[in-house]
Amino acid sequence: MTRLWLRLIALLLLLQVTLTSVVMAAGQRDTRPRQQLAYYSHRHGQGHILLVDVRHGLAVRLLRNDPYVVSIAWSPDGETLAFIAYDNMGVYRPYLLLDIATRQLRSPAHQTSSNEALHWSADGRWLAFNSYNGPRPAIYLIDAASLDVRRMQPEGLLWHTETSWSPAGTEIAFAGRGSDSVDIYTMDATCPALDCAPRVLIDHPASDRLPAWSPDQTRLAFVSDRSGETAIYVQAIDCAPCDDEARHIADLNMLTTSMVWAPEGDRLAFTTPPRAIGSAIFVADMTCTDCDPPVYQITGPAYTDSDPAWSPDGTMLAYVSRFLNVDNIAVMDVRCVDRASGCAGERRLLTRYDANVWSPAWRP
Repeated sequence: MTRLWLRLIALLLLLQVTLTSVVMAAGQRDTRPRQQLAYYSHRHGQGHILLVDVRHGLAVRLLRNDPYVVSIAWSPDGETLAFIAYDNMGVYRPYLLLDIATRQLRSPAHQTSSNEALHWSADGRWLAFNSYNGPRPAIYLIDAASLDVRRMQPEGLLWHTETSWSPAGTEIAFAGRGSDSVDIYTMDATCPALDCAPRVLIDHPASDRLPAWSPDQTRLAFVSDRSGETAIYVQAIDCAPCDDEARHIADLNMLTTSMVWAPEGDRLAFTTPPRAIGSAIFVADMTCTDCDPPVYQITGPAYTDSDPAWSPDGTMLAYVSRFLNVDNIAVMDVRCVDRASGCAGERRLLTRYDANVWSPAWRP
């Protein structure tokens, strides 16, 4: 009798795991907001795009793709997954994983190389990405329905890169080289030939790069060396190009950063090395408009942490945590980073000392 009960319990547990996996893959969920995170894992010569239920810690495989995947991005409705991966020629190219339930994979017939992030427009119609397929970097757009690829050709710029869609999806902000400096521009995304004259958003003799729209489309975060040191600044869009009004947020110890706004626009997460090597994740409180924003270091000194990604409800950050050449996907509750003790002060690992994992992306 005892053996029969044990078999019954094991069968019920297996049924629960199976049903949870089916629900995750199909995008169905209970009344609570879903907490699902896609990421790429590569170990022992095999690569997979995985989808993990953060609440329950269960993961399902969406796709096996042994060539390295370097960037993952969900469509606004959470039903399409775009990613960039090596092709058989060893070149990074954009692909689309369309139907999550059936794993139907589509890719543009005429592709161009890229090794940087994909960015969806708010309506899910377009994907923007950077490419170096030519003498100068340029921005390309993919029509998510037809998979046609088009090159942006803003008038009067030597090159353009580092895209950021406006939250309304009608404009694209980007860094571009004009006649004498690197500035931040915006262009109407509905321009038929993608060759319209761009409008200057941030104009300064120094180098201004890596634009990031705030969720309410009133502010723009960017990286600049205007003070002689690389730093993050935020400027009101309706003030541009009044450069003296750009607000200093934090100095950086390197030339680039992963920078992302929280869904409500009240916080800004970014990476920078707090020491000679590695990197840590910081969160700036953006609620104070007339004071220096408090900045909190939320990850510790023993790891190299990168690629922060906000959960859709803004309560958690997912990121890649590296230690001794081993990567893990970690999540942290960030609702109370301003307290001395933090939110229990602990990260939670979703992977356990995997070989290589990266590109965490929350499902909307």
